[in-house]
Amino acid sequence: MQNNTILEDDEDDLVVLEARQERAIVGMQGQYTLGGWRDDSGRPREFTCRVLKMSSGTIKLAGPVTGSVGKWVVVHFESFGQFEGPVIHAGERNFTVRIVTTEEDRKKISGKIEWVADKKSPNKRRHDRFVPRNPHSKLSFANNKAICSRASSWLS
Repeated sequence: MQNNTILEDDEDDLVVLEARQERAIVGMQGQYTLGGWRDDSGRPREFTCRVLKMSSGTIKLAGPVTGSVGKWVVVHFESFGQFEGPVIHAGERNFTVRIVTTEEDRKKISGKIEWVADKKSPNKRRHDRFVPRNPHSKLSFANNKAICSRASSWLS
């Protein structure tokens, strides 16, 4: 089953966006700037936001200020990075941004989303991994053989 969103812009071009099943980053906090919004000193004005839905191609955000369709948005998430693109849909206190990036970066985004979705899945580890203070250990077998080992962090 394929779910597509169809949008029409001012120039009567038809844009079809595929809705994918990789939407998993809900509730992540971030900051965004809208093209044209400046503070008194002329710097881009920053607003806080929260992810409602995200795929490798679009981000739906909740925020205090929504731009009109076509306005350029730059959004930053501390643990996920920076994305930018135009607003493709504006609602009441929410809007959707089409992520402008290369196909290679889009695959990386998809991988990050999948990783976070897997991490949030049930039936996973009850506790986070950690490296013990003393990483050296000895594994002893029933036949009186022993192997020395060292625990290390493979996540860094």
